This record gives sequence, C-alpha cells and structure tokens, in this order.
Amino acid sequence: MAKQFKQTTEKVKQEIISASDNAVTLFSKADKQKYNRILKSIDTELNKVEKSYLAIAFKVHALYKDKLFEIDGFKNIYELAQEKYNLSRGTCNNYINIVDKFGHWDKETGDYTGLQEQYQNFKSSQLILMLSMTDEQRAMVKPDMTIREIREYRALCDSQSAEDELEDDANTIDEETHSDSGNLEDGDILNVPEDNDIETIIKETNRMMVFECPNVNDFKKKLDQNTTVLNDTYIDFKNTNKDIRPKITVCLEW
Repeated sequence: MAKQFKQTTEKVKQEIISASDNAVTLFSKADKQKYNRILKSIDTELNKVEKSYLAIAFKVHALYKDKLFEIDGFKNIYELAQEKYNLSRGTCNNYINIVDKFGHWDKETGDYTGLQEQYQNFKSSQLILMLSMTDEQRAMVKPDMTIREIREYRALCDSQSAEDELEDDANTIDEETHSDSGNLEDGDILNVPEDNDIETIIKETNRMMVFECPNVNDFKKKLDQNTTVLNDTYIDFKNTNKDIRPKITVCLEW
C-alpha cells in the first residue's frame, strides 16, 4: 500500500510540474493595452519610413534626371549618393527605377508627381520586387500579398520566361538546321549546342534595367543625360561578371 501511495504521489507531482511548464502566462488588462499601443506605434513609424522612402526616391530621381549632381562636381548620381548619404549603387538604382517604372508622369511639367494610381497601395519593398516583371505579371500582384508570396511568384515567372526563351532558341536552331541542311557538303558538321550550353543561354537572357522612359523625346533626353551612367554600369557589370558578355538592347515594351 505504501509503495502504491508513493507511486501515485510521484505521478501527481510530475503532472503538476508538467502543467506548470506548459502554463500560459496570464497578462493583465494593462499589459494588453500596452501591447496594442506599442503595435500601433510601430505601424505609425513604419508608415513614416515608407513615405520617407518614396519621398527620397523622387528627390534622388530629380537629381538624376536633371543632372544636378554636377553642381558639386560629381560624375554621376551614384557618386553623390555614396559621398553624401552613404547609399549604395543598388539602393540608388531602386530609387530611380521605382520612379521610372511606377511614377506618374506629368506631361505639362515634365516631372514625376507621385505614384501611378494602380501602385499607390503598394509598399516600396513590394515595388522593388516588381521592377523586373512585365505589365501582365504585375497585374497579378496585389497589395495584400506578402514579400515572400511576391518573391515566389516572381521566381515562377522567371522560370517560365527562361523555359519559353530556351524553347524559342531551340525552335530557331531547328529552323536554321532545316534551312541549311540542304546546302551541307560532305564533311560538313552541324553546329549543335551541347547540353552545358543551356546554362549559358539562361545567363544571356538576364536583363538589368538602367533607365526607362515614357516616350521617344524623353528617351533622347535620358540617353544624353545618362551616357556616363550607362557606361559605368556596363563596365561594372563586365568587371563583376567576367564570364558573361553583356549587350545593350533597346526595345519597346507595352
């Protein structure tokens, strides 16, 4: 009997310890009010950061568009951003590209005035991920999507685009093979890509947007303004990607 009592006591003791370890801490009403107050304060500050980011983006773009950085002797906007504000080239490009891609162009003033209506509810972090998308792909992105969801969607789009381009390349090669096969002489060998050429093809389809413009007149203006920037970007890319041969392509997107 004593042994059974001891076992029962030990079991109850262990259950009490286990219950204590798993117990949920009870917070007072004051604690919950403080919690909600802090969350609201964080939301407010984050909204300020978001507004500040876009405000800075439009100001950096204005310096870039009108080449005002030359007033202090800077060769390009990147030098000014780094020297005065310790902003990296990537951050500076994001500022400029967000305005170019999503900003509202005022034809009368020739300036960008805020975001286009369809993008006003998006956060800057979302817009950055949407920069490399096509208009059709962006139409599928909603303001309530998380960064992770947008990133996964973009990866899916990039994967599909790479597959489509590879298929187009394969079709082109096949057509050229058929068109040239009748002219082959004895001893000629068809130049068929090896399997490891696929990686090269994928790399060659990557793009880096330097600037965007809404019309031909603006294109001429930006080309004149950004010859140095374009050249610097081209050289930087070549220096950091020695195994890739970059090329500059002008295309019309709609």
